[in-house]
Amino acid sequence: MLTAMARRIAGNVMDADDLLSEAIVSVLALWARGTGPRTHLAAYLARAMRNRVTDELRSPRSRTWNLDSSWERAADNDPRLTEIDLERDVAAVHEILSLLPDDQRIVLTAMHIEGAKPRDLEVRLDRPASAISSLAQRAKANFRRLLEERESAIAARHAICA
Repeated sequence: MLTAMARRIAGNVMDADDLLSEAIVSVLALWARGTGPRTHLAAYLARAMRNRVTDELRSPRSRTWNLDSSWERAADNDPRLTEIDLERDVAAVHEILSLLPDDQRIVLTAMHIEGAKPRDLEVRLDRPASAISSLAQRAKANFRRLLEERESAIAARHAICA
């Protein structure tokens, strides 16, 4: 019954056996600490599996996919792909970061480059984790806005030159 439930919940997002085993291991860990569900174990496991799938769908990893080897061979033969200039993109990121307020720049670089969590930055920024999360959201919005403004300005220059 649990395996069938795991297959339905996992769909094509995760491996059903891994999903079920994670849920069971987490319940066993709770029981080892003297907590966890005492009744309705199947319902508890189903909810745990649904929560895990939801977390996976919200994760940035769920928005990525692997390229097969045929694409890599095609990329090696395509001269247009060898002309991509990443230095311009890196320069644009540095330029936009320099336009952000100091606290927003620190939060973005710490969270997205160093992999820090808001709770890791509490002492550094002298703010609670919830305020740091809000600051990170504002910083991302400002970054997007500045990037769009930069792209609009570049498009306008190209239109004038054309």
